[in-house]
Amino acid sequence: MRSKLIHVSAVFGLLFVTFTGSLFAQTEIKIHYQNGTEQIYSIEEEGKLYFASEDLVIQPDPGMTETTIPVSIIRKITFTEGNVTSTKVIASTDPKLKVFPNPANDYIQIEASGKELNVSIFDIQGILISSGIYKNNQAVDISKLSAGTYLVQVNDNSTIKFIKK
Repeated sequence: MRSKLIHVSAVFGLLFVTFTGSLFAQTEIKIHYQNGTEQIYSIEEEGKLYFASEDLVIQPDPGMTETTIPVSIIRKITFTEGNVTSTKVIASTDPKLKVFPNPANDYIQIEASGKELNVSIFDIQGILISSGIYKNNQAVDISKLSAGTYLVQVNDNSTIKFIKK
């Protein structure tokens, strides 16, 4: 049975948010880039945030031009809603997380912190393809996957994409 990804941490390819109603009068989105820089966007009530192919698209207000950011350069996304001071981490990639070879044919290896890795593989639409517990650097069989882009989520908190040839 296939199931939709519940954790938003595999955000690349899953998230489509339309901010409407008084609860989301304004939402601040902070993009943390792989190079250590940050960028803040204020999304108004009718603004949009979604993924198209391998890009994050931000439209702060319907009358404004969309901003497109390649997901490959994003490390983390945080939201702050209205006057609420708490921030929710939506996506984060552990800089120690590595998937190789990438692109791959039959197997990938995952290098990450920890001895046991809880691994989930999702297609680009966020549908769970497979999951299991693996040891660090253990080969993961992907030979039955169709060619395409996939997301690997490790220990429910870090996500990285890989390409199956």
